[in-house]
Amino acid sequence: MGTLLKVLTVFILLLSIFALVLGIANFNKREQLIGRTHELESSIIALANFIEDRLPNQAGRTGTSDEDDEDDEEGAEAAAPAAAEPAADVEHVAWDVDQVDSEPNDAPAMCDFWETYPDRLETTDYQTINLGTRERKDQLATYFVFDWVDKQTKRASAPWNPLHNPGENETRQVRVDSFDRPLTSVDQGDTAHWTMHNLLKDMQDKAKYQLAELGATRNQLRVVRETLEEVAGLLNEEKKLRRENLQEIVKLNKKIDELNGIITQKDLEIARLEREKSELQDRITALEEEVAKKDQDLQEANTLIEQQKEQIRRLTIELQGTGKPGTGFGSGKAVKLTPGPKGKIAKVNAEEAFVIVELTPEAAKEIIPDGQFPAPVEMMVHRKGPDGEDLIVTRIRIIAPPNSENLAIADNVYGWQQTDTIEVGDEVIY
Repeated sequence: MGTLLKVLTVFILLLSIFALVLGIANFNKREQLIGRTHELESSIIALANFIEDRLPNQAGRTGTSDEDDEDDEEGAEAAAPAAAEPAADVEHVAWDVDQVDSEPNDAPAMCDFWETYPDRLETTDYQTINLGTRERKDQLATYFVFDWVDKQTKRASAPWNPLHNPGENETRQVRVDSFDRPLTSVDQGDTAHWTMHNLLKDMQDKAKYQLAELGATRNQLRVVRETLEEVAGLLNEEKKLRRENLQEIVKLNKKIDELNGIITQKDLEIARLEREKSELQDRITALEEEVAKKDQDLQEANTLIEQQKEQIRRLTIELQGTGKPGTGFGSGKAVKLTPGPKGKIAKVNAEEAFVIVELTPEAAKEIIPDGQFPAPVEMMVHRKGPDGEDLIVTRIRIIAPPNSENLAIADNVYGWQQTDTIEVGDEVIY
């Protein structure tokens, strides 16, 4: 038994020595991995300062936290744009800068614009990616997708945030897929759960867009240069033509002097025609004033007709009656109803601007307390919109008591309609 214990002791001692050697080797490798990871993070943060924080149809992030001011200052120094390299010498077309006159000029002075023009790609500064904030640094150091979950329900209680103060029943848990494998990335729109994969993906997309923008800018610069050279050539041709025209003008001036005498005679005839034109214009003005007066009279007549139609409509409604004895148009103090739904629109007459309201039995009793109709009652008409929102349609005024079927006539109050039409089924609310 003693021999067996000695053998086991020696075997355990050898295993301990082997474990110690492996631990030392793994410790060195661990330190190397930690150093490489920190170096990669620092390099990525510094590299992000050279990439514009923008995508097509998307504005870049702006603003930094107070605790990262020092990191942001270092990133700003690293992100300073370097001077653009001058492009190769290009032969440009200069344009004529001599004054245009009637004297021949076969060797005009040319502009010196292209002698000082910098043939290089001009750079415009944009907001660059800032990975120096606490949030971005934490996302860069996060490999798996985490959630704060409730220990009892095992459901997510809050998005992952290193600054979140977990409660007693909260714990951090790695998010897994349907095969129970840990997730290392989320949808790019879920910025609250971003990991290093999402952050680097966003950085790659913006770098690719920046490269495409740079290529497009260079091509556009080439187009501008070619267009400018073409315009310069056209300008030279136009100035040459203008010199020839000026010489021709000198010759034509003599001919003009000869024609001035003829023009004087024509001016006298024109003056006579202008007098006739003025007389005709006065007659036209008088006729227009007469037409305007007749139009005004017609408008006043149409207004009077509309007023009479409205009066006839209201008198017709008063004469129709409601079939209930002891009720009619009220002239007393309006009753005060209880707030809430009072019915719906049963019929609409857009031409005469009135509707038929189907009241609830309770609302009908409130409108004619003690069997009398004290005064007209105004209510609001509402409708549910396509997204479920409550829309105000218009305001109506019940001008007659309800009949035995709880139907009442109501005017559409002028100036209150908010929609194009009033529809059957719209809800009436007090």
